[in-house]
Amino acid sequence: MPGDRLVEIDQVLTALIDQYRPDAVAIEELYFVQNVTTGLKVAEARGVLVLGVRRAHLPLAEYKPNLIKSTVTGYGLASKKQFQKMVQMLLKMPSLPTPDDAADGLAIAITHAALSRGQIRNPNIEIRNTRASNLRK
Repeated sequence: MPGDRLVEIDQVLTALIDQYRPDAVAIEELYFVQNVTTGLKVAEARGVLVLGVRRAHLPLAEYKPNLIKSTVTGYGLASKKQFQKMVQMLLKMPSLPTPDDAADGLAIAITHAALSRGQIRNPNIEIRNTRASNLRK
């Protein structure tokens, strides 16, 4: 039935907020998409997320995709592989984050932590001194 997926997204979001009690939520700004049908579906889901976050009275930050890449890799046009590699390095993960959406979500969190506090709480993470060119191994 139309809208069932949106209801499910709202229920899962509410459960996650109740379980983890975040201080804030950060999401990627919606950007232009070629496929209008896909764009509308993403916009609908995003609207449910924004509403759920605001209903929970949580601060909501939105970041442009190029700002996220730039914050994480030092270069706003870094390749997906460079981007995943830098997320892996910053978070000291044993392997690349998969699927791609996981790397995106982690990068949004890294960006929010870096920009909302001016620095990362973990002293082992240095966002401002990283460059995508360091990943060409």
